[in-house]
Amino acid sequence: MFSGQTHYLGLDIGSSGPKAVVLRRRGKVVELTAAEKLDIAEEGILTEKELYQSVRDWLQSRGWGKAQLVLGVPQYLSTTLVSDFPVAQAAALSGVVDYEARQLASLSDEAFVHDYQPLPAGCGRQRPVLIGLCREQTLRERLRLCAEAGLRHDGLAMTGLAMVSAYCWCHPETARSPRPVLLLDLGKDNSTAVVFAGGQPLFVGSLLFSAERFQQAMAARPGASKYDEKPSPARVNLSDEAPHSALLAAARQLETEIHNAVEHWRNQEQAEMASVPIEQVYVCGGGSQLGGLDAWLADRLESQVGVFGPLVGGVRRPEFAVALGLALQAAGEAEFRLSLLPADVAWRLQRERRWPWLAAALALVAIVLAGLEASWWRRSSRELAAHQVRIEQLSQCGNDINGIEQLQSRRWQLEAELLPLVVTGNQARRAAAAVGLLGQSCADDDWFIYLADEASYHAKRESGGKLSAPRVPAPAAPAAGMFGATAEPALGDRAASGEFPVLLSVFGLPCSHAYVAAGYTPLQAEQPFEPIRNLVRKLNAGPEFRGVDQLSEQDRMGREDIFRPWVAFFQKLPEAQFKSFSFRLPLAAPDVRPLPVAAEEMGP
Repeated sequence: MFSGQTHYLGLDIGSSGPKAVVLRRRGKVVELTAAEKLDIAEEGILTEKELYQSVRDWLQSRGWGKAQLVLGVPQYLSTTLVSDFPVAQAAALSGVVDYEARQLASLSDEAFVHDYQPLPAGCGRQRPVLIGLCREQTLRERLRLCAEAGLRHDGLAMTGLAMVSAYCWCHPETARSPRPVLLLDLGKDNSTAVVFAGGQPLFVGSLLFSAERFQQAMAARPGASKYDEKPSPARVNLSDEAPHSALLAAARQLETEIHNAVEHWRNQEQAEMASVPIEQVYVCGGGSQLGGLDAWLADRLESQVGVFGPLVGGVRRPEFAVALGLALQAAGEAEFRLSLLPADVAWRLQRERRWPWLAAALALVAIVLAGLEASWWRRSSRELAAHQVRIEQLSQCGNDINGIEQLQSRRWQLEAELLPLVVTGNQARRAAAAVGLLGQSCADDDWFIYLADEASYHAKRESGGKLSAPRVPAPAAPAAGMFGATAEPALGDRAASGEFPVLLSVFGLPCSHAYVAAGYTPLQAEQPFEPIRNLVRKLNAGPEFRGVDQLSEQDRMGREDIFRPWVAFFQKLPEAQFKSFSFRLPLAAPDVRPLPVAAEEMGP
């Protein structure tokens, strides 16, 4: 059974019998695989309903039921024209074509279906557009018959344009020739004439002639048997007929119809093409099988006449030309692809054709989503495992941090216990070094009267000249041991005993980071502060102090007791002129750093 994706079917349901052509696509090449005709007389078909049902059964019996199918609409039921428009944009062109189609259908109250296709420039037209128009009621009647018979289809196309597409496929070398050719489809009930040039169907019209005239003429010939209901047209030769034979009369009628059609085309054609002679005539259809018709027409029309159609089994079959063009349109290879499907039917068929793609897309999306979900699950599992390892590491780090903090607290406790030894051991050395540096820095008439650590200096200043022992609050009672026993009090906790009510905690031990010195220097009237600056420079140059400077006036207030004895002394020497000074001497390298935590935050 054929697949609609690789096999394409063109169906021409004519009055002489439905004809079907099947094409198959192999890569980029489309080739003809089958061409068959259903004999209505042998099937005993009487009504159109029976005809469509028989066609359905016939196609299914051949395995063509699922091939992509395009039905033919007789050309005399539709109208075509080539118009030259001044616009080229697709959106604007669609609007102009819609307006043109409404103008063509303005004389009728019925609804029409139309389609269009831009054509290559030429034949006196800059932007030619092929427009096809047909009554919607006629099309829906055919669609109804197909629906009632269960005959599926994928499009409706005009038989006249299908004939032109078949000609372009059979004769690609002349399809773009600027010289006009006349194409004739001689059907049993009607005939179609097309003037084709430069890739444009300049004229598409119907002839009053029908190939049934040839059958009737052959049946009326002398010597024909009344039992010969279907004489073969290939057995006769039109050139051998008597001058007054019925066959010649029918051929002359065909000649007249051809001249009328060409004249009608010339009357409405552009001036550039109206006077160009017809280069060649091609005939197809059942009537073209009449023996000698091509030679007789060539003689009468004074032009070359040829028969065209697909090759089936090495034999030229002109009766399948229209079906071939319809099959080409189903395969998307037709030169002209106008579709006469109503908008709602075209949209429904388009959705049906796209449904496999939609299903495939949904399946692909489901597969992609499943793959993404599986990938996300695997990645999440790996991240969860990594996070669990990290949590365990962080938990271990927390335990280690607690141990480190306990060790740090213990280190601070041990450092604090060593603090009194460090301060006491360095106090005498620091004081001696300070006294020595002060002596080295003094000039002959300079002298120092006071030297003390900064804490003592400020403590006495704030207390009004009287120092009192600091009171240290008693620490909290020690916690119970593991089994309820009271832990042994630490060395620092013995301050709570009654024997030593007041003890200086190591955290309350004053650590001197600077000294305060005071003295006198002779007063120089011109530069009273120069001796003091010299002292400051000498003290900063030494190894013991950094940033030596005078005390501010605020820090000097409250320590008048330092200079009070010398003021009384200088009052006895009215001629002596001296200037007092007070220095702050920051240590360049303190003995100890400030403790980072208070005593209350330290563990035992």
